[in-house]
Amino acid sequence: DIVINCVGIIAESGQHSFERLHSQTPTALFQAAERLDVKRVIQISALGADEQAESAYHLSKRAADEVLRGLSLDWFILQPSIVYGDGASSTAFFHALAALPVHVLIDGGLQALQPIHIDDVVSAITRCLDPVVPGQVTLALVGPKPIAYADYLQALRRRLGKPPAVRIS
Repeated sequence: DIVINCVGIIAESGQHSFERLHSQTPTALFQAAERLDVKRVIQISALGADEQAESAYHLSKRAADEVLRGLSLDWFILQPSIVYGDGASSTAFFHALAALPVHVLIDGGLQALQPIHIDDVVSAITRCLDPVVPGQVTLALVGPKPIAYADYLQALRRRLGKPPAVRIS
């Protein structure tokens, strides 16, 4: 009845390329779902996989999103920001960065982030499973308010019980 694609990698490695895992494989999956009359497809994409996308990561996600949008089946494209929560690899990565006593900040660390908790992502997916919810929708999944990257790292440091880090811009 429903296909959920949540395959994704942050870095390419060997045969695990963005093109192969984010574009080619989902395209084949979506086309097969259409042929088999699957009722709904949910694509876990990425925030930034849009018209302004520049990175290979975002462009590969966008390519699969565009294929899905062109099919006749019912779909949702969910574009989460950074997902955090217990066991999330992004959580461990940002905690490791925050724990460093010095934060090297590109462009002053002013980049806006809107991290979203995994429970909120799961709630969004669950809502998309409801057959009465109309599909063919792209949804940005973000936390309640933007926070600068530099401030996010400092907030994580506070949660870790550490004093403020030295900032180098």
